[in-house]
Amino acid sequence: MKKIKKISHQFIRSTFALSLISASILSPAQAEITVEPIHYDTVIAANGQFMDVDTDEFLLHQQEWYTIQAYVQEALRLPITQSAMVSAFAIPSSVAFSNFQALLNEYKLIHATANDWNSSIYPSVVNLALKLGNYADIHRLIIAPLIDSLMAMKEAAQANDPIAGEAQRNTAVALLTMLQAEAQTRQAETAKAESDLLGFAADIARQSGQLDQLRTTHSEYLQDDGSALKSQIATLNARVRQLNADYDHYVTVAATTASYAWIPFFGLIAAGSVAGVYGDKAEKARKERNQVLADISVLQQQLTYKENIYASYQKSHQSVIDLENKIRTAVLHINKLKGHWQGINSDFDTILESITATQGVNGLDNAIALVGSITAQASVGQIQTQWQQISVKASKFVENAYIAVSD
Repeated sequence: MKKIKKISHQFIRSTFALSLISASILSPAQAEITVEPIHYDTVIAANGQFMDVDTDEFLLHQQEWYTIQAYVQEALRLPITQSAMVSAFAIPSSVAFSNFQALLNEYKLIHATANDWNSSIYPSVVNLALKLGNYADIHRLIIAPLIDSLMAMKEAAQANDPIAGEAQRNTAVALLTMLQAEAQTRQAETAKAESDLLGFAADIARQSGQLDQLRTTHSEYLQDDGSALKSQIATLNARVRQLNADYDHYVTVAATTASYAWIPFFGLIAAGSVAGVYGDKAEKARKERNQVLADISVLQQQLTYKENIYASYQKSHQSVIDLENKIRTAVLHINKLKGHWQGINSDFDTILESITATQGVNGLDNAIALVGSITAQASVGQIQTQWQQISVKASKFVENAYIAVSD
C-alpha cells in the first residue's frame, strides 16, 4: 500500500479541479470546483497530526514529564510536620524550633502543590493522550462510512437522483458533526490542561520566590553550611590529640618514679614528689580532654543539623527552580497539542460550511468535490492506517506515563 504523502503548509498546495457531475446538471460556472488539501488534511492525518515536526515523536512523549515526576517525588518526601523535621534534620532539643517554622510552612506548600500534580494535573495530561487514542480509533472507524456516504452521494448525483444524493449528504454531515463534537471536547480539555499547568508553574514560581526570601530572613540557618563549626571542631580535635599525648606522658612518668627509689632517704622523697606532680598533671589533662570531647560532641550535633538543614534547603530551592523550568517547557507541548485540535476543528468547520452552505445541486457539488479531492490524496485504508498509528503512539505514552522513582 502506498504511504500517504505529508503535505507541508510551507509549499504551494496542488489543487484538484474536479468535474464530477455531468455538464447537463452543472452550469458552466459550476463545472469545476476546487478543494485544496489545506481544508481537510488534518481530517485525513496527512500532515503529521499530533507529532513533533522536529523529532517525529508523539507530542506528549517528552523527557520533561519524567523529570517533573522525579522532582515531584522529591517534594513529596519533604518533612511537613514539626516532629518529622526535627527527626529528619536531627535538630537538638536545645534549639528552638521556631527558628525553622517558616521553612516548615514553605515545605507544606510545596508538598501540597506536588500532591496536586500527582492527584490531578498529571493524570489530566495522561488523560489527554488516552482520549486522543480513543478519538483516533473513532475517527478511524467513521472515516470509511463517511467516504462511503460521499461516494454514494456522487453516484446518486451522476444518476440524476438529487433526493438520494441529499440523503447521503445528510449522512455525511451527521458523521462529520459527530467527529467535530468529539474533537471540540478534546480541544476544550487540552485548553484546561494547559491552564492547569500554567497555574501549577505559577505556584512553583511563587514558592521559589518565598524560599529565596527565607535565605535573607533566616540566613543564620539556611546559609550556614557548617564551615565555621568544622574549623572549630578541627581545632578542638587537635587539642584532644595534644592532651592525649600529654596524658600518656604524665602517666608514664608517674608510673616509673619507683625506679628512682635507690636514692637514699632524700631520693625516695624526690621520687614521690615526681609521681605526685605528674599524676596531678595527668589528671588535669584527662579532665580537660574529656571536656573538649564533650564540647566537640555538642558542636558535632550542631554541625549535623546545620548541614542537614543547609543541604535540604539548597536542594529543595534548586529543585523548585528546575521544576518551574521543566513545567514551562512541558506547557509548550500541551500548547502544540491544543493547536492540532484547533486545526482539526477548523477543517471540520470549513468542510461542514462548504457542504451545507447551499442546498440542492450546488451543495452536492461541494461535497462531491471534497470526496474527489480526498480520495485523490489517499485511500480509506491509508487514512485509517494514519489514525491507527496516532492511536498506537498515544496509547504507548499512556502505558509509560509513570516512572518509578527510587528513594
